[in-house]
Amino acid sequence: MTDKVLVAYEAGQGPDIYFSSGPDVVTYINGNYIIPLDSYYDSWEGKDGILPASIEDVRKMDVTGEDKLWYMPLGTAFYCLWVRSDWLEETGSSVDTWEHLFEAVPKMTDTAAKRYGIAIRGGSGGSKFLERMMYSYSGIMSVFDENGKCTINDPKNVEFVERYLGMYGKYTAEGDLNYDWTELSAAFDSGSAGIIIHNLGSAEDHVKAFGGDLTKFKAVPLPMSDSGVSVTQLQQEAGLCIASTCKYPQEAFDLAAYLVTGDSISRYCELYGLVPVDKNVLETASWIKEKPWYALAAENMQDPNVKFYNYYPWLSGKEEVYKNMITEMQYVMTGQMSAQDFLDMWAEDFQKCYDNFYNR
Repeated sequence: MTDKVLVAYEAGQGPDIYFSSGPDVVTYINGNYIIPLDSYYDSWEGKDGILPASIEDVRKMDVTGEDKLWYMPLGTAFYCLWVRSDWLEETGSSVDTWEHLFEAVPKMTDTAAKRYGIAIRGGSGGSKFLERMMYSYSGIMSVFDENGKCTINDPKNVEFVERYLGMYGKYTAEGDLNYDWTELSAAFDSGSAGIIIHNLGSAEDHVKAFGGDLTKFKAVPLPMSDSGVSVTQLQQEAGLCIASTCKYPQEAFDLAAYLVTGDSISRYCELYGLVPVDKNVLETASWIKEKPWYALAAENMQDPNVKFYNYYPWLSGKEEVYKNMITEMQYVMTGQMSAQDFLDMWAEDFQKCYDNFYNR
């Protein structure tokens, strides 16, 4: 909520419905600026048409611990691996499991030709993407366990970081150390990297780079963990809230429900490269059928073997930790710090954020 809208709200002149980013919901809940939508959602005849996973994810945003629904979700960012499918075929490799991925990367690497099996995002945003991959590998379903203890430095996560960042300089370009998204994408699109992780928003860049030849690249789900499921992050931190000053909340909810379904949400998601939360749109929209990566996302969003871990996006202080961990991650990549020390530091900082929030 911008300062202007907040001032209007305090004066009783704010909007009935407003677009909100998920992390801001903590402020809105604590300030009693918005109302829970459970009663309206439960009585809505269209609720069975919304992806259950998206609703469950929104409930994780409830800092009261009561799992209330504070906003109607819009589209979600689906995280995947972008892979050179022609390289995989050429080497007889697969990336369906993490073990297979670690076997595939050396096979796809030809350092003399400056062709690398994978590109690592070691620069801006790198720690966030590392987190997504380590939880996918370990299969752990929450950054904090039932006792409120941070799981970042779980032994399986440490094992992953050792293996993954250990590929730097062997099967990656040295420039990976400082790669942000732009450079990571360029490495893939130029043919110097065979695997990267991102979301579907970069699809059109890849299509353009490969001249529309879909035999050369594809999106695949994050690999399965040892437990036989694919664990990933469901990032849909934006949605529609209803103000507590709204005089007609039912009508406001009806409008919000309209905006997150049908043609409205279809056009919005196509424009921003997101996956709609409306199951009917997922099954019928022509733009999803025409682009295999969206069809993949639609299938995986409804697959019981795809799980979404709780990454506590709303927790105050986490963003600063992510920024600080980029440098520490680079130390691991260059052999100046162990994966254990790195994740112990990360877990300690996340734990402080958690304990400060809950006054423990």
